Amino acid sequence: MKGWFLLILPAVGLAALLACWYRRLARRKADREQMRRKAREDALDRAISNPIEGGAQQAQSPVEVMYREDCPAPDGPVLRLTEMGPDAARVYLFPYGAVLYLGERDGRAAVLQREDARYRIECAIFGRGGAFYACAVRQQRVRLRRRRRFTLLDASGVRLNHLDRLELSGSQYKVELLKRE
Repeated sequence: MKGWFLLILPAVGLAALLACWYRRLARRKADREQMRRKAREDALDRAISNPIEGGAQQAQSPVEVMYREDCPAPDGPVLRLTEMGPDAARVYLFPYGAVLYLGERDGRAAVLQREDARYRIECAIFGRGGAFYACAVRQQRVRLRRRRRFTLLDASGVRLNHLDRLELSGSQYKVELLKRE
């Protein structure tokens, strides 16, 4: 009886290890696909954007946009920011060079890529030295939750780690740092 148990136990452990490895592999594949789609979306935005805003001149919009599959991706890590709302979660992807502003307007959370006076900006996220940092804006109360510890952000900025959470007055954001492969 004991001999069967000693044979089954390593087999079960190996099966569990393989299952974890497979899930991690699938997650990485999904992350790569999500980054590829985001790069295509950004390329499309650049291709169809009107470089001349206002004035008498009008630019012609393209009729078709063709993607290059071998286009180089920007260097540096990618920030995946998940807004954890009461009824849904919204996921955003941002490249290393982007500056983000988290805030709210009329009680609704907002993620902005430029400051806007119509919104009450509470937190800024920016890249420096190959990492992402978060800082509080205008003496706002923003908490950083790292595992089970809480830290109040100040204007100097705190380096963000994978799976940190930012808690603003009305919303919560999960931070994931993705590495390009």
